[in-house]
Amino acid sequence: MKRFLCMAALLAALILSGCGQTAEPAVEPVQPDMGPGVSADGGGAAAEPLPQMTEESDEVPTAPYSGDGYAICLPDEGWIEERPSRWHAAEDAYVALQVERWEGTVEDPMTEQRCYESIVERYGSGDDGYDFAPLEGNAVLGTCSGCILQARLVEDEEDCWAVCGFYLADTAESLRAQLTAIADTFTVDN
Repeated sequence: MKRFLCMAALLAALILSGCGQTAEPAVEPVQPDMGPGVSADGGGAAAEPLPQMTEESDEVPTAPYSGDGYAICLPDEGWIEERPSRWHAAEDAYVALQVERWEGTVEDPMTEQRCYESIVERYGSGDDGYDFAPLEGNAVLGTCSGCILQARLVEDEEDCWAVCGFYLADTAESLRAQLTAIADTFTVDN
């Protein structure tokens, strides 16, 4: 029953990702301390192979994806785009990747701390919401009855981006590694 509730909560979080906050995401779920992620030259993500994610190969070929204001590299195979800035793993539909933009202004920039608080408010509310660990660096981690939300936050001028990974606790380690490796390729296009 708990697993069913967890899956229902995960699906609800994935479907109901509308913010309702003043910092509305402009576009539509990775591991602690994944690096800064913002390219110094604003050039976006390069299409380089991701590190080993399966026992059969040393590298996984990727292709760059350009979103609204960002770039990220996704494996050539194994991820299905649900809508712009949102994908799920072909081998496990409960594993999802989502890029969210939390907007601020020049006078009131969206900091990592404010972005974290907005994520906690969005995904942590209600009886089926995630319980979040304190923000550590740029890493967000939430759990809910066997469901995990991990996010890497990236500040960019007045906005803050969240590269979010959503999965069940018993998800294969190879898919968790893919979420982390994909998040490491995230860059903001200036």
